[in-house]
Amino acid sequence: MTAIAKTLIHNRGTSSSYNDRGNTSNPLSQYSPALSELSGASRGILGEAGMRRFNDFWNQKEGWYPGGGGERLSRNAVRYFNNFSAFLESLPFPVNIFMGLEGSLEITWRNAEGKLFDVEFFDDRIEYYFEATAEEDCIKPALIKTLVEKIMKQF
Repeated sequence: MTAIAKTLIHNRGTSSSYNDRGNTSNPLSQYSPALSELSGASRGILGEAGMRRFNDFWNQKEGWYPGGGGERLSRNAVRYFNNFSAFLESLPFPVNIFMGLEGSLEITWRNAEGKLFDVEFFDDRIEYYFEATAEEDCIKPALIKTLVEKIMKQF
């Protein structure tokens, strides 16, 4: 389970979504260079606030994390997220988006019962955790469609 998933489970109900607190003062057109990296399906899943947050991640430089750690956002991670989004097309629940220290792109959401779903796209793999079934695994990007099928069975 990713560190963010553990924190979200531990802080259930106290963690706020970027979608709830995003900066709405800047029009999305200002972010078009970063957003051109996202497919239409990915933009639809993230929503406006998620796209703003993605833009922030895209513009992070190496060493962005306090103390000098943190890699740039991985282009492969973005590509895998786009592939994932193409199969999934939409989610009926608000999505949170995070950037990991390894340059990963992580999305989380809760189902109707409040159970956490966490999918993290790395440069060379995808890790996921489904709280409802306590399923956790690491897969090759070639298995994205299988992952989406598992997710769809839980809706």
